[in-house]
Amino acid sequence: MSQPGSGTPIKTTLVDINNCIGCRACQVACKQWNERDGEQTELQDDLGFQNPATLSAKTYTLISFHELVNDEAEGGVDYAFAMRRCLHCLEPACASACPTTALSRRPDGPVVYDPDVCIGCRYCIWACPWGVPTAEWNTLTPKIQKCTHCADRTDQPLPLTRNGDPLADAERQRFLDTIATPACVKACPADALRFGEREEMLTEARRRIAARPGKYVDHIYGEHEAGGTSVLYLSRVPFAKLGFPEIGPDSYPARTRIALGAVPPAVMALGGLLGAAYAFFKRKAAVAAEHAHHTEFEAVPGKLLTPANWILLFLMAFGALSFVARFVLGLGGSTHLSDTFPWGLWIVFDLVWIAVAAGAFASAGLIYVFQRKDLYPLGRSAVLVGLLSYSFVTVTLIADLGLPWQSYQLALQAPEHSAMFEVSWCVGLYVTILLMEFLPVPLEHWGFARAMDLWRRWSGAYVAFAVALFVYMLSRSVVYAALTAAIFSLLAWVFRPRDGRFEPALLAIAAVTLSAMHQSSLGSLFLLMPDQLAGQWWSPVMPVSFFLSSIAAGTSLVILIEMWIARAWRRPLPLGPLASMGQIAFWAMAVYLAFRLGDMAGPPRRPLRRRDRGRGHPSAHPSLALEPARASRRAGRRRGARGVRCRVQPRQRRPARHASEGTDAGGRPRDLHALRGRVGRLDRAHRRDDLPVHAGDAVPAGAREAGSPCPLGSRCRRRVGWRGTRISRPSPGSSARSTPPSPVSPPRARPFPTGASTSRTSSRESRSSAARASPSILRPRAR
Repeated sequence: MSQPGSGTPIKTTLVDINNCIGCRACQVACKQWNERDGEQTELQDDLGFQNPATLSAKTYTLISFHELVNDEAEGGVDYAFAMRRCLHCLEPACASACPTTALSRRPDGPVVYDPDVCIGCRYCIWACPWGVPTAEWNTLTPKIQKCTHCADRTDQPLPLTRNGDPLADAERQRFLDTIATPACVKACPADALRFGEREEMLTEARRRIAARPGKYVDHIYGEHEAGGTSVLYLSRVPFAKLGFPEIGPDSYPARTRIALGAVPPAVMALGGLLGAAYAFFKRKAAVAAEHAHHTEFEAVPGKLLTPANWILLFLMAFGALSFVARFVLGLGGSTHLSDTFPWGLWIVFDLVWIAVAAGAFASAGLIYVFQRKDLYPLGRSAVLVGLLSYSFVTVTLIADLGLPWQSYQLALQAPEHSAMFEVSWCVGLYVTILLMEFLPVPLEHWGFARAMDLWRRWSGAYVAFAVALFVYMLSRSVVYAALTAAIFSLLAWVFRPRDGRFEPALLAIAAVTLSAMHQSSLGSLFLLMPDQLAGQWWSPVMPVSFFLSSIAAGTSLVILIEMWIARAWRRPLPLGPLASMGQIAFWAMAVYLAFRLGDMAGPPRRPLRRRDRGRGHPSAHPSLALEPARASRRAGRRRGARGVRCRVQPRQRRPARHASEGTDAGGRPRDLHALRGRVGRLDRAHRRDDLPVHAGDAVPAGAREAGSPCPLGSRCRRRVGWRGTRISRPSPGSSARSTPPSPVSPPRARPFPTGASTSRTSSRESRSSAARASPSILRPRAR
């Protein structure tokens, strides 16, 4: 990923929301240039004329519609149209998250996507603070789609002639200067989009703010957000009211750069410390080992196909059919995942299996490194459960990846600081360490003495190779890899078999080291998505929390699994080892809770959650009170479940004028005539004096009483809040119906062109015939 500040001018688009007229020419031009298909959309009342509702794999650019209450404006409502698209961060979180560099930033600014190296993990969808990347869920090969800032326009061949005449040098240069301009900028007719170098666009934005201070808020959105972006915004309305998330100036990749940069030195340091600890405890326990009794294992006779095993076989068969259905129906067709929930229950199962498997490295470290031989009876079952769990994790990850056949790219690509890349390599190598730890069981069972000798002799060399490979893949530093190989080779030589005695201490050291790295890096995955977690959970020290919790969970599950095994095979419980493991689990949980409570007691260190974005904040424009912000892409998809109900600013409002207070010469209410047929304005004019948004709020002065006549007549829905909070209409027999309605019940109109890029299907098929037959208020006034 190219870093900003390399000397290459950064291509930047300046979006002036004040100048946008909502024509959606940019939306159509983007579809045409990128050859995206149209979407089957639906006119949703709570989105106004915004269509489609959100960004998708078919829509890279979207104009969101916003209606803002302003008593000084015509009709009491202001309109704002905001362009939704990729902001092309200077340090993009999506590119930082990608484990195969499928998303990368060009030196001149655009963040582009290479489908040939993508494995379909969809981590970029979660990492982007604006939720821009989307996936093609309806295909068998779900690739990622997003705006590329028209970076491919510079690859267009230079025309040879113009109108049959060869191009002059000036014309060639003009073509080269203008071809890089994005299609949306070229299509804009209202000077709402400007394209150029970033410093020029920042200068132009500051000039506009200084020239018209009353028309702009003193904030250039994108100048500092997330470390800066290549798309800048100007607006007269605070950006929070338009649904833009409040993001701090720190870049998102900086959250994981420190954590992942510490992994290679931590591997070397932890390996050396564990080796020293093993030597110390081994010498201390040498005398006691002479008189200690070594636990011997024996085969337990019994039937293989028991009723419980038949149930397990049935579950395995069901899982195999589900695995086949996943690739036949595709990821979206078999899981119903979406851009709102790009990770599903399978990821939860993966995390649960990894927590179950944590008992393997904890037991190996306790038994061999810290010489807790009293726990030896629990070691083999813990390692077996760990091996099975990580095998299941591998299978479910293959099913969960959108393009698993391109997983080999993990060995070819070199991302700078991707937690997913680190976890992938660490888990893969740790599975081989677990297999090496479990090999003596089948080798002893089948009597392969020569294979056992080879295992004792070369297991240390394999550990040195595996750990050095992991460090090199993560750091791409030959020096780090050489130092790691030297440290673990020295440990392998020191702990080599002597006098026929051998302990797999180096395997235990490697297991603890690799497990500590990937258990903590699971926490690093969430450092890039602070807006997806509750405030009490997200923290910069999440890697430490994940590691500590894995020890507590793993040791506890070892106890539970050992009790299940004893009950199933009718064996006596090893109470002594279980009691010792219970004490270890207790202190591990106590340390974890102390660490978490101490972390939660500190000041908040995270940006606003996405679910909170879009609330009504105190504004620099007191004349504008926030109405439902319809622009939030994620909230627009989540409807009532994750939608945010914006709180109307409490202030004095003018009493609503109704038909009884006077009409014009055509019999239309005077206040409706000023709306000029904009149904969205009619709705807002009605809602301004409707019931309070939240229970317990005071009714504004001059507000209409419940049941009073409404100028919307039969179209009155008395809707408040945002997406899902409705107050039902009065019943046909109520007192509100006894009052004669307004003489005009205006039909729904389309004051704006819908654009050629989408096809619409109206959801208002059930409108009453009276509403359709009523005279339209769009007719010009008789002169």
